[in-house]
Amino acid sequence: MAAFGGSAADVVAGGYPLGAAGSSKEESSDSLQHLWLVGVTCAAVGNVLVNFGINLMKLAHKNRALTLAKGEQQPSSVACMTVWQVGLGTFVTGTSVNFIALGLAAQSLVAGMNSVQFVSNVVFAKYILGEKVTKRVLVATALIVVGNLMLILYGDHASKSYTADELKSLYTHPEYIAFLSAAVGSAGLAHLTYCYFKRQIFHRGVDNVHWTKRKALPFLYAIASAALGAQSVLFAKCVSTMLRTTIGGKPQLGAWFLYVFLVCQFTTQAYWLTRLNKGLFQFDALTIVPTMQICWCVFSVSEGLVYFQEYKAFNQYQWVTFWVAFLIILAGVYLLSPRIK
Repeated sequence: MAAFGGSAADVVAGGYPLGAAGSSKEESSDSLQHLWLVGVTCAAVGNVLVNFGINLMKLAHKNRALTLAKGEQQPSSVACMTVWQVGLGTFVTGTSVNFIALGLAAQSLVAGMNSVQFVSNVVFAKYILGEKVTKRVLVATALIVVGNLMLILYGDHASKSYTADELKSLYTHPEYIAFLSAAVGSAGLAHLTYCYFKRQIFHRGVDNVHWTKRKALPFLYAIASAALGAQSVLFAKCVSTMLRTTIGGKPQLGAWFLYVFLVCQFTTQAYWLTRLNKGLFQFDALTIVPTMQICWCVFSVSEGLVYFQEYKAFNQYQWVTFWVAFLIILAGVYLLSPRIK
């Protein structure tokens, strides 16, 4: 999450310290100064569409399971069901709108707008899937939204564009190399632990495995998914900003880096979508959707913070606000976890 010096009023007004986050030039004209507002609006709409699509795909899994239980004829695959296809189309549409948002606003700000999904998920899960929404879920959702809004309030309100050379240079910074190594390592560790706990449950039975291991499964699954899947946000941001730079009069279409970003974006997005679809089948929607989106938000916000070196603009107050916001979010995630009796 990017932040900068000054009062909260200055932050909301969209100020940004010149010279931060690389050498790219900030577009400061009045017509471009508030493009981040358009980006935030696109992000809000896109995230609602993404969450709607997710719940439609979950509904397809639910309907197929009910059909199987009744012994009735069913599609050979959930992907053949119209509801799942509509859900996928809605998901892709929402992702496309978010892609536009990334070209207009900072990655950390757009990623923070994932909080919109937590509100819409409660509504969609109740009225589409017929799942019960408890007071615990409502409190957890409120905490998550408050935490994300705190991040957004002190976020990067600049609207910047980058060239291919500038983006390549950002990849070589030791801070980002360390972050990327930690993300890949955490994904591998989470996946291995998840598989180990699953094998214990399979061989010993659910009742003979400690409840903490059962409780940890959705979180381990989400971490392994988001640590790599959230990389697609950075790739999409890079592609989007290079296209914006091209439209602005500095052609980037001849840069090979652009096409590397495109391949990596689609690869990581496909990985995320596959993992999300499997997660919807294995876990309750009110648990797995917010958990995966929170992990997605944490990794994508942190990645934007480190890659674009926005953390260098933090003052002491903003560091405190940043960590308080994440503690609030983690409290909401804990409340959303399944309660084992």
